[in-house]
Amino acid sequence: MRLLESLAPEEARALRVTLCGYDHREAGQALLAAIALCRRWSAAAEAPVERRRHAEELAVRYLLDVVEGSIGRSTGADG
Repeated sequence: MRLLESLAPEEARALRVTLCGYDHREAGQALLAAIALCRRWSAAAEAPVERRRHAEELAVRYLLDVVEGSIGRSTGADG
């Protein structure tokens, strides 16, 4: 990370929000931040990637549901 901070400080700061601990909400927020960065950087680079926007929206919506706790609540059997 130190090398990245010296070469691209703005990008390094942006990447910091993608780091997380073990909490599922913290991990979900880090994933959402990574998605936002990927969207921003690919748009800025005008990457020749065909985005499947509907699938992307559904996946992000599902992730939001998991992070907010409406899907995937632990039954207690696994911890």
